[in-house]
Amino acid sequence: MLILATISKIIEFNILLKNMAKNYTSDTTNFLRDFLTKNPEVKMEQIKARSAWWDKNQDFEEQEKIKSQKIPKKPYEYY
Repeated sequence: MLILATISKIIEFNILLKNMAKNYTSDTTNFLRDFLTKNPEVKMEQIKARSAWWDKNQDFEEQEKIKSQKIPKKPYEYY
């Protein structure tokens, strides 16, 4: 009986922690949300920077060609 009571208390505590975690936002998250609402131009700059550096069309044939031209690396190198 004592084991069942302990298990039920553990389950209740875990449910309480999950509910608390759902409602919690960190200070950093609050700061970033507030900053981005006050400075919407920053979000546009982020989108431009992402498209400049990351959003590129992939040429898989070129990638395979580059991979095939690499010299195999030795399993262990001494320095």
